[in-house]
Amino acid sequence: TGKSRGIGRGIVDEFLKLGAAVVSCARDIQPLADLETTSSGPLKAIIADVSTADGRAAAIRTALDVHGRLDILVNNVGT
Repeated sequence: TGKSRGIGRGIVDEFLKLGAAVVSCARDIQPLADLETTSSGPLKAIIADVSTADGRAAAIRTALDVHGRLDILVNNVGT
């Protein structure tokens, strides 16, 4: 999910509060740069444009590589 702001940020924050391990992506890593070290739970932030097939594949591949599985997918794309 895009986590840099708005609904995406709220969704990821709630999952982290509930103890979920999260992979979050955005086209611009800058808003996500410090989140891995300051998040309340396990968070992996990556650059990925989920409007493309390659971006979606990268996000899913990262979740599988980092956590070994994917339980929930939230597709939250802003403008």
